[in-house]
Amino acid sequence: MIVVTGATGHVGSSLTHILLDNNQKVRVTGRNSDRLKPFSDRGAESMNGSLEDRAFLKKAFQGADRLFLMIPPHYQAEDFRAYQNRIIDAYLDAIQSSSDIHYIVTLSSLGAHHDNGTGPILGLHDLETRMAELKDRNIVHLRPTFFMENLLITLPMIRNSGIAGTPMRGDIEVPMIATADIASKAADLLMGEPVSGHSIRELLGPRDYTQEEAVSFLGKALGIDGLSYIQIPYKDAKHSMMEQGFSESVADAMIELNKSVNEGRIIVGTTRTPANTTSTTLESFISNAVKALT
Repeated sequence: MIVVTGATGHVGSSLTHILLDNNQKVRVTGRNSDRLKPFSDRGAESMNGSLEDRAFLKKAFQGADRLFLMIPPHYQAEDFRAYQNRIIDAYLDAIQSSSDIHYIVTLSSLGAHHDNGTGPILGLHDLETRMAELKDRNIVHLRPTFFMENLLITLPMIRNSGIAGTPMRGDIEVPMIATADIASKAADLLMGEPVSGHSIRELLGPRDYTQEEAVSFLGKALGIDGLSYIQIPYKDAKHSMMEQGFSESVADAMIELNKSVNEGRIIVGTTRTPANTTSTTLESFISNAVKALT
């Protein structure tokens, strides 16, 4: 039995479908039972509940021997890191209460080795640190880079004002990855022989891209000539996020993350290899995503 947490998200959804395509026994968890229905219709067990609820997790993990663990976004969290750590505490409690669980794959992030200055990635640093307590379980921490899906957040801005922007520098090269490729790597791990001990796998996508380059691909897919990218000042970006309903804690974390990327802290020290390079190019991802949305 493989339990997939956060099954309604980009990575979890793709992962679950891959596992079901391969006739794996799957149990999915999520906060919205309606969004879990496509998986139960395909034969997965589904459980609706909160990952902060220790009793719920103990039930969800009962009888499972393999887990996919992630921390879903919660943009209204009053204290985002405290929210992340409540889930981590619940995970540890539920895992330690079961002797059946022997293999765990987590969704972490590039930069999770830092213990400060990386915004939402700090919770993933905490996740990896706490999982080190589980010395008798086999654990792989997946550390993917910037999600290509994040670029689609700029679509309303493009449609409303004809420009695209984020707090990230437009000229800095950043590796980007499609979440479907992360799911494929996670599925290979979960369906294969357990990787012994505790290990880390970085995932860097096909190559590095700048935000300016990404926006040029968006413009081409949308049929907008000369679409330009602007770097939004941190203060303005925080104000915009809070207007959209983000808590101040989450907005501050996102600004800190962008600063860290702009200063080269997240990406530094990574080496691209065939093992951490994935196949979906940004050009093809954007083209397919825009077609699906129009």
